[in-house]
Amino acid sequence: MMLNLYMNIKRKREELGLSQDDLAQKTGYTNRSSIAKIEKGLVDLPQTKIKAFAEALKTTPQELMGWDIYEDENVVRFDDELEEAMNILEKAGYFLSFSDAPNDDVIIIKNKSNEIIACMHDYELVNKYESLARKGVADAKLLAEVDPELFFKQKEAMMTFAKSWNIQYYEKELLNTFSRLSNSNKKKVINYSQNLLNIQEAEAEQEHLIPDAAQQRTDLSKKELNDNARNKHDDDIMDDPNF
Repeated sequence: MMLNLYMNIKRKREELGLSQDDLAQKTGYTNRSSIAKIEKGLVDLPQTKIKAFAEALKTTPQELMGWDIYEDENVVRFDDELEEAMNILEKAGYFLSFSDAPNDDVIIIKNKSNEIIACMHDYELVNKYESLARKGVADAKLLAEVDPELFFKQKEAMMTFAKSWNIQYYEKELLNTFSRLSNSNKKKVINYSQNLLNIQEAEAEQEHLIPDAAQQRTDLSKKELNDNARNKHDDDIMDDPNF
């Protein structure tokens, strides 16, 4: 059933002439790699995202899923309340996006300065909306409030995931290219990589070996510094065997 969803997303996107970047922008993802993974069935989409894809692709969740009957009343109410809560935040000037972490339906809330001020799961936002709505105070400021300690932990987790994903991306790209090379070119890549690493390590070591004497002295006047430089230049000439 889920395979039909991924195939239908790709089919509808191509029918509308949308690129993966276009669809990513319409559905709150940061780049096309997320859409590529979704279309390959590598990421499970939550119900809220299925609705977002349906709207972006100008169709219905039922059609994307290949179902005749889509949701029960509880799921429909959840989607409606989530949409209402997100609308309240966006109208107040907050920027919302979803985390790219697989199976992690986290909503990222940013202020007008593009600073992350809150991260929460979609069900957490819905629960908060329901609680505030019952009290008649479902405003954007209260919806965006989170426990500072919890927010710090969530932000750290997102940064760890981003760093891990970045490393995996480069490793996969390198392995994919390397595996298609001939044996002779593979040896060249290994040698070049080792040389590149040696240069990098040498440059890093050189930065720590710069003596303090190489830095300009601050205990001499400008005239004294110029005289010293001129005297050194004269000494260098006298010491030159070719002079």
